[in-house]
Amino acid sequence: MLKFKWIKKYIKSNMFLYNILFKIYYWKWTIRKFTRYRIIDREYSRNNIHLFSYHEYGESSKVSFQSPQLIDNYIMNEINFYVGKTYNIPKSFFNVFQNVNLVGPEAVGVTFNNEIILETVNGNIGLLNKCSPSQFNNPNKLEIDDKLDCAVSLVTPYNNSKRKNYLHWMTEGLLLLEAVEYYSSKYGIKPKIIINNNPTDYQIDSLNMLGYLDNDIIKWKYKRVKVSNLIVPALRSIMNDWHKIISPGAINWLRNKLLKNCYDNYELKGFSDRVFISRDKPYDRKVLNIHEISYLLNEFGFKEYFLEKMKFKDQIFLFNNARTIIGAHGAGLANIMFSSMTDVIELFGKPPERYTEYYRIANSLGLNYNFVKCQHSFENYHNEPYHTYRKHDLIVNPHQLQITLESLS
Repeated sequence: MLKFKWIKKYIKSNMFLYNILFKIYYWKWTIRKFTRYRIIDREYSRNNIHLFSYHEYGESSKVSFQSPQLIDNYIMNEINFYVGKTYNIPKSFFNVFQNVNLVGPEAVGVTFNNEIILETVNGNIGLLNKCSPSQFNNPNKLEIDDKLDCAVSLVTPYNNSKRKNYLHWMTEGLLLLEAVEYYSSKYGIKPKIIINNNPTDYQIDSLNMLGYLDNDIIKWKYKRVKVSNLIVPALRSIMNDWHKIISPGAINWLRNKLLKNCYDNYELKGFSDRVFISRDKPYDRKVLNIHEISYLLNEFGFKEYFLEKMKFKDQIFLFNNARTIIGAHGAGLANIMFSSMTDVIELFGKPPERYTEYYRIANSLGLNYNFVKCQHSFENYHNEPYHTYRKHDLIVNPHQLQITLESLS
């Protein structure tokens, strides 16, 4: 048994070998994926509205990208790509599919005639490899565990019983609930909200704040559930290469709903308006020289916060009242969607520099985005397996941070 586990671990750590064996083992799915046979993607459902129940909601909008404050005239190519460009984002839409099977650990949507609904896996065909092809490719071989009349699923490869991600929950989960609000208002029906089993506190708290209580929520622990009417909202973003540009209207909808709930039940917390986000164990991207820069943070009036130790509502308060936010690249920075007229300073190490999520969100909301490029260390993660991203910690240059802060004063 131990030898088998070692072999399995080795195969997963070797992506080249893993991909070859995956394609051989799931050869039927490999062929279907290559030919895109019976796969309903975003463009197909938008361009064939006569085949599906199709609804538009929200507002069209546009995003213009500004240059961040530069230190030594350095700017990452991934950010510079966007500078000076404007993107138009159309209205959001959703489809209602009838007699759908939700299948496997990620609740993949499969129609009654075996068509895979790609938007149930974030619209990304590549993610289907992570979603038990043996099950969604042959749903009728599975017993039906339950039946629902009307529902929407927020279970994805990024948020399931084994994995939770705050950024994906906020931007690819909660943002979709405006479609549910629209549907409920139009038809007088409140769909069930399907989420991953073993949800985090922030998942339950955020749903409760949006008006979805325990009896509205179903925790996914099934292999197959039949849904008479499945609401499938398209992601509220447009794709640019592999990057998503999120609709400002979608962010503002969520922001306004949650802020209203916060201030309707206001509790004075006394948070600082100068916020330094620290990362505690077991997370990487911790600032190794925090003691070296602490004098600088104190001089500028910053207070240190650990988001993983804070309630969801307190995080909203913290970011909504912040004038300046400093934090390492990480999902907690998704909370800048609750900020306004705020300076954001993102700390980058070398490995994740291609990730520009928070630069894009900041520009969508008109926030003043800046970054500091840091040295990095793999010292604490030598034994950690990695593929494209390698865990690391940061070493912040105090002089560069000081220049950035002074430029904002």
